[in-house]
Amino acid sequence: IGSGLESFPVQLTVTNTNNQCQESITVNAEVYRRPDISFTLPIEVCAANDFSPTVSVAGSNLSYSWTVDGLGITSPLSFTGSAPVLTTDELFGPSGPPSSVNRGYTATVTAFVEDLITGCRSTSFSNQINVLPNPVATLLDDESFKLCDDDTLNLVSLEVPSSPYI
Repeated sequence: IGSGLESFPVQLTVTNTNNQCQESITVNAEVYRRPDISFTLPIEVCAANDFSPTVSVAGSNLSYSWTVDGLGITSPLSFTGSAPVLTTDELFGPSGPPSSVNRGYTATVTAFVEDLITGCRSTSFSNQINVLPNPVATLLDDESFKLCDDDTLNLVSLEVPSSPYI
């Protein structure tokens, strides 16, 4: 559908089989183009950080619906144009889904749009984002460090297994 709307004549003819009487009616059927949406996401984001899809959409007078891992997004931080500004904490809490503590996770973001005038709805479009775990800084000694001039303080990192942090 080139410009978004095509009109086609549709004819209905009813014939009585007993006496061959006939009645016809012709109406124009309006066929609207479905809106289309696609978007990109950052490849990865650290937990507790904001991210926003970069949206490409064809159509106007559109209503947007977004989900993350099948859960509707009802209160994003804000919108940048048609895309929600999201934070991983708002979606899953500060450590992500419970099974992903200290490992990170991959979230699937899905969107569709609906034309508010025609009621036509796009097919859904999905993309994934990797949410990286944040490192945890912990000192084993709760007391404050007491040093003299020219003393050296060595701090050692206790790395999380399979973590890329140093």
